[in-house]
Amino acid sequence: MSGLGERLRRAREAQGLDLEALQERTKIQKRYLAYMEAGEWDKLPGAFYARAFVRRVAEALGLEAEALLREHADELPPVEEAPPEVPLRRSEPVPRRPLFGPWVARLLMAVFLFFVLLIIYRFLSEAGRPPLGGTAPDVQPEPKVESRLPADENAASSGAGGPADRGAPAGGAGSGAGSGGAGGSGGSGPAPVEAPPSTGLPPSGGPGASSEGGGEKPSAPVLEFREEVGKTSRYVLRAPAFNAVVVAARGDVWVEVRAGGKDGRVVFTGTLKGGKEQPIDAGSATRLYFFLGRTQNADLRFGETTLSLAGKPDAYRVDVTLVPPGTEAGGTP
Repeated sequence: MSGLGERLRRAREAQGLDLEALQERTKIQKRYLAYMEAGEWDKLPGAFYARAFVRRVAEALGLEAEALLREHADELPPVEEAPPEVPLRRSEPVPRRPLFGPWVARLLMAVFLFFVLLIIYRFLSEAGRPPLGGTAPDVQPEPKVESRLPADENAASSGAGGPADRGAPAGGAGSGAGSGGAGGSGGSGPAPVEAPPSTGLPPSGGPGASSEGGGEKPSAPVLEFREEVGKTSRYVLRAPAFNAVVVAARGDVWVEVRAGGKDGRVVFTGTLKGGKEQPIDAGSATRLYFFLGRTQNADLRFGETTLSLAGKPDAYRVDVTLVPPGTEAGGTP
């Protein structure tokens, strides 16, 4: 029995727990717990899961997980070992035979052409044009009405200024002379139309109109990359709150999230199946630390901002610090 496994077994027995109870508390299968206490680390799924299981059992038993891992690092498998790949079953596409033969396509085309011709025919009929193959109706010209008044009577009725059909403007010479003669019409024409007085106000909706109620929308979260050291990336999130979600976008993902840093309290731990999402409740914490397995399948979403980890190693860590609006990265307003 290894020293690390013995310490875990003594801690469990000191709290009066059996493997069944520890399985319920940690959600780790009982046979894996037995392998850990016996020091049979090679029977676990992999080096990454061995350390993750030790960390979870230690936290469940009230032990210092990181201290245990440092003291017994020589007992655990090398950390470079990647988690085993789970073969995914791919379904072969089944070719489908067309529901209808080529004659259906020809029938639909004929129906379409029929309706097009019907629409054209109705349009021409409503516009007053002759129907297809018909003749245009005879249009009789309107009779022309000629004036039968003598030339002198036309001159007298139009006034001294000239004929009435010249349309002399009101107040001209023709209108003055015609008004002075007896019985003259005075060359009366259409009265001028006066323009409405200008109000001097700009039109509604123009440049002079004032707009009210145009408030600004709150800015979207901004995720800023700071550095990548080994298998850890550090980011700064400029937003009022985290609103963090872990997404298993491309397959299964193992994840453990801690609030306050890599040694902070555990917010969530477990395996997300492909296509699932897990919201993270950070509370009042201003820093989230993500431990990830099969990282290439994971995305981290903060509000409307998504961080894709498709090109990262299988075992990876992401450290995100929250910086509310109006403060600097160091936390000074």
